Amino acid sequence: RRARVAHALAAYLPPWQEWAARERPRRQVITLYADLFALKARLESEEAARPLELVWGMGLSSWQMRTPAPVDFHYPLITQALEIDIDPTSHAIGLRPRQLDAHLELDAFAACGVPGIGDVERAARSLLAARGDSTLSPFAPEMIEPILKLIAGQVSADARYDMGATQAPPPGERLVVTHGWVIFARPRATHFLIDDIARLKDRVDDGEALPAGPLSLVTPPGSAVLEHEPIAFRGLSGGAVNAGEPRELYFPLPYNREQETIVQQLARSPGVTVQGPPGTGKTHTIANIISHYLASGKRILVTSKGEPALKVLQEKIPESIRPLTVALLSGDKEGMRQFQASIEAIIHTLSHLNPQLETEAIAACRVALDRAHAETAAIDTRIDEIAHAQLAAVSVDGVEMRAQKMAELVIDGKERFGWFDDDLSLAPQHAPPFGDEQAMGLREARRQLGVDLVYCNARLPEADALPTPPAIGHLHDTLLAMRDIERDEASGALPPLRATTPDVFAAAQALQTALAGA
Repeated sequence: RRARVAHALAAYLPPWQEWAARERPRRQVITLYADLFALKARLESEEAARPLELVWGMGLSSWQMRTPAPVDFHYPLITQALEIDIDPTSHAIGLRPRQLDAHLELDAFAACGVPGIGDVERAARSLLAARGDSTLSPFAPEMIEPILKLIAGQVSADARYDMGATQAPPPGERLVVTHGWVIFARPRATHFLIDDIARLKDRVDDGEALPAGPLSLVTPPGSAVLEHEPIAFRGLSGGAVNAGEPRELYFPLPYNREQETIVQQLARSPGVTVQGPPGTGKTHTIANIISHYLASGKRILVTSKGEPALKVLQEKIPESIRPLTVALLSGDKEGMRQFQASIEAIIHTLSHLNPQLETEAIAACRVALDRAHAETAAIDTRIDEIAHAQLAAVSVDGVEMRAQKMAELVIDGKERFGWFDDDLSLAPQHAPPFGDEQAMGLREARRQLGVDLVYCNARLPEADALPTPPAIGHLHDTLLAMRDIERDEASGALPPLRATTPDVFAAAQALQTALAGA
């Protein structure tokens, strides 16, 4: 049995080894793809506690520095920021240099007190600047070789520059600089802040006038009370009126009083700070402000620590002016695509522009805008009138009351006075037709009448119109006779008349006369 197992294993092992040789690179590629995909998501996330960046390190070097304890240095001397791009069709992952300057990684030498490292860094920066806009690449040794030779020759007297090596040896007593390169992720560096400060310093040294906003951050505040000219925007909600020349407010999205105040403060102050918890409409407000200043012919820069906020903000911008916005996110390719699309949209618009037609369209829009403002002002005036009528005190029988109090009285008295369905108002024609004295007289008369009040509208006949006593007696006798006849008819003793028409009465009268004369 052992021999059969050994024979089966010997037969199985060669094809398995052949398959494993083909599968091993495939598994490595799958693992690398998954790592790069997860890294791309993390690079674009703003929730990361420690944001990362992907860099291409060139000029791998190693050195064991003594300060006085040994410190191992094994790091590239030049780094270039990279971006991860996924092809939307093939889903292939690509790594490409970003449109950022390469950076020298000499901070470790400075921290260890290497003499003259500042001069070396300035000289290396000069070489970097001399190459122009071309991107560094380890596959083009002639681009980085002068820089690596400069660093190797001036940092240490016994340094060795190994042009043919692709990997740096373990750190030793001699500095070894190679052409090796590596791609790795690291916590996002802060050297861009230093670069910004250096550029700002150069601008200040050139004597260029500083904007009022940044200048206020580095100058002590004044003690004088600032007086601002009032600013009036046409079409403010609620009919707000401010002194000063009216201006247009170009807000494409619904807005409130706070957004109006922000624009007013921006118009007369070098800067405004606005804060608020999530979900309070800050993105909505920024979209309105961007649209307003774009319509005013100004440029706006919006910064954020993460990409999702910028993407949401760009979606808030109206589609008609969205081509004028460019989002410079972590992917330079997408930013350049948006930049190119923006330029093409502007060129297309300008190429089809008819100055005369556009002038007429602008004039028509201004007329329509003035008409809309006039209608809005009329509506605001009407609202003010309604509000004044509702809030002003009304005199009712000498008592000052608000409309709310009067409404409460009507509701409370509905059950008691609901029978009175006449429509009355406080106009003079609906005032009571009598005074207090007349009302007191009516009240006394009502008390005296008591239960006889129901006969107030009855009309008593004149004494001459009343019947005489003989006539009343005759009527009484007639009524008694009629009662006797009705009783006899009910008992059957007397047959009833066939009908009670005038003809029957006339025939009965004639029969009675005939019988009386017989």
